[in-house]
Amino acid sequence: FLLPDRAQRPADPRRVLHITSAYARAFLERHLRGSTAPLLDGPSTDFPDVYLRILEYGFPGDDYDALRRSYEFVPPPPWEGG
Repeated sequence: FLLPDRAQRPADPRRVLHITSAYARAFLERHLRGSTAPLLDGPSTDFPDVYLRILEYGFPGDDYDALRRSYEFVPPPPWEGG
């Protein structure tokens, strides 16, 4: 879930908590309230050191093509061979 690049810089626990809270809040806003959540749309200027990777999403009967178009996938980080 959280894989900081420890070889380059240690993770500040307060920053990790702030980032985790922001993404959790955005997820809940989008999927429970139906609100917009720009943080989940792609790279964020607020968190340039974070990349979002969606492994699986949706529910049976969902329009997966529409869901797929609703997310901008970003390249994997260097430590994953990207």
